[in-house]
Amino acid sequence: MHQEISRSDIVRARSPHELFLINLIFNHVFLLIAALMATSLRGTVLIVPIVSAAILGYTIWRARRSQDRDPWFVVCHWQIAAKRSVFFAVMWVVAGAVILGLLAISGGDLKPGHYAVGGVFGVPVMGTMLVLIIMESEAMQQASNGTLPKWALERYPRQEVIAEQPESASPR
Repeated sequence: MHQEISRSDIVRARSPHELFLINLIFNHVFLLIAALMATSLRGTVLIVPIVSAAILGYTIWRARRSQDRDPWFVVCHWQIAAKRSVFFAVMWVVAGAVILGLLAISGGDLKPGHYAVGGVFGVPVMGTMLVLIIMESEAMQQASNGTLPKWALERYPRQEVIAEQPESASPR
């Protein structure tokens, strides 16, 4: 549904989606590949989850804070990004648990079969990231157009300010 939204609110509503896309594309694709290629610096891979946790945490915190300070349209878009950030964080916790489980089972000595299990588990993670990139790109486009998804309109209805009518003078 199209809303009459100011240009400044449109810019502010795009921000959470841009931040989420930076996390997905730059951090989890480009930075992860660069860290994996730096084989001599094994700890560099830890940069990816640290940066991601910081971005996801900020997005969730900022979405809560936006409820008290931002216009309705901007709040809705922060809530959309926060909902997806929580989902993405849970997905990474599960992925981390699987990786730590593989390390615990193998005693830290990974064998080729362990890499295969990790690779098979990586496919749903990468598929989810692709879907989230598409969803966030669409949400950013909706913010640019002054629209919201139907489910967001139902979940976060617009609070219209109703001016109080002065009571009519009652006859005495």
